[in-house]
This record gives sequence, structure tokens and C-alpha cells, in this order.
Amino acid sequence: MTKDTKEAIPKHDESDRPIFIIGRHRSRSTFVQRILNSHPDTQISGEHAGILNHLAEMASAFRGDYTKETPQHRKSEEFNMAFNPLSLLFDKEDLIATTRQFITQLFKPSAACQRWGFKEIRYHDQKSLTFLLGLYPACKMLFLRRPLLEMFLSDIKVYWSNFTIKDDIELRLQIKEYIELNQLWDHVEDLLLVQHPKSCTRLEVNSLQSPQSIHDLYKILDLSTAKLEEGLIEKLLAKKIGSADSQSARRKELSDAQTEKIEKIFLQEYEKFTADE
Repeated sequence: MTKDTKEAIPKHDESDRPIFIIGRHRSRSTFVQRILNSHPDTQISGEHAGILNHLAEMASAFRGDYTKETPQHRKSEEFNMAFNPLSLLFDKEDLIATTRQFITQLFKPSAACQRWGFKEIRYHDQKSLTFLLGLYPACKMLFLRRPLLEMFLSDIKVYWSNFTIKDDIELRLQIKEYIELNQLWDHVEDLLLVQHPKSCTRLEVNSLQSPQSIHDLYKILDLSTAKLEEGLIEKLLAKKIGSADSQSARRKELSDAQTEKIEKIFLQEYEKFTADE
């Protein structure tokens, strides 16, 4: 058997327009997921341990047919990652097509589902996000934005958090690392917003406070509001989802004094960070 006689991989449906919610820990991504799943034409899956990062690495590692390499690339160390087409039954395009088919089958519940997708807080690497945008050029990718201080305080409160407040020195170090990491993710998103303006949108989650703001979000995603159940959006806005303020989700109570101290140190470190840029 040769590549020419192998069964062809199904072609990608160019009309497929998945929705990817790219959030961060405590960025209210579950709230946005619930809003989108309230629409009758969408099915947004939940978090899945960031497994697509590994697929992006796989696709990046396989360089494909060495006969298609440019003269410049032939001189690079990466050239030995290209392979002889005569010894393989697939090429780079086959790998990409199969990966796309695999992801679609995982997350798309049925062929009848008009809009599908997922939400995840573990996709911040430029390679992984560019990989998804390349697989689905017609996708909509939402970068969720919530004030850093809000996210940090929420992160401390939940019982599964890795943050601690044993002393001011440790807290200050954690805050510094948190700010630096989120700033790095901001830069990746900024770049993709410029490179893929039709697909990528930054969403200020705290702006979703009224029925009109929800309708505006649906409009950005090309979702009709004509099919919405009457009163459903109001119910969604009235219900807290995954709130760290619920007693069951707390790891510990924070006194007003503790909260004030955390806020003060956070703002000090943020001011230092922005001054150094």
C-alpha cells in the first residue's frame, strides 16, 4: 500500500464554526459557558485537562515531507525532523486533517449541532492557540478578561487553591508570580488578536450584567436571539455559578483585615511591575 492507495481522510467542513472559551482560573469561564449553552444552537463542553496542548506539540514535532522544505530550513537543526515521503503513508496535511477530525468527534455531540466548542483554562501557549486557529479558521475564540485582583482573591478563597497567606513575604512572592504569569498570557492574546481579528475577541466578563450585554455577546458569535426562551437570560444573571463566596467552596474565611492587606500588597506589586516595564 502507498499513500496514493490509502483511504482518503474526510475533508474538513469549512462551514464548521466552533466556539472556544479561553479563560484563566477563576475568570468566570463556567458562567460564560452556561450563557452560551442556554442558546438552543450551541453545545459548549467543559474543561478537559488541557489535553490539546499535547496534540499541538505532536503536530509541531512532525515536520512532514523533507522534499517540500525550503533551502533555508534545510540548513537548520530542525531539518532532521522531516521525513522521507516514500517511507510514510501520511504527510503533514494528513496529520492535521486527522487531528482536526479527532477533536471534532470528541467535542461535537452530533452532526446536527450547529455550534459546538469547549471552555478551558489551560490553553495559554501561543503554539496551542495558533494550532487551534489553524485547524478551524472560521472558529470564534473568546479570551476572557476579569480584573486580576478579583481573580486572585477568588483564587485564594476556593478550597482547591494552591495559594497560601502564611506570611507577607510568601504572599508577596505569590502575587508577583501571579502578575507576571498573567501578563505573559496577556501578551500572547494581544498578538493573536492582531493576527486573527476575525476569530479572536477579548471579553470583559464583568460586562455581562444585563440581558442586552448577553445579546451583544450572542451577536459577536453570530448566534440568533430569536430562539431564546423568554426570561432565561434573566435567570442566568440572577444565579451565581461556581462562586467562591458560597460557603461550600471556601477553603477558609477571609476577614476584612486580611482582604484589605491582600489588596494593598497586590496593588503595590502591580504598581512595581508596571513601573518596570
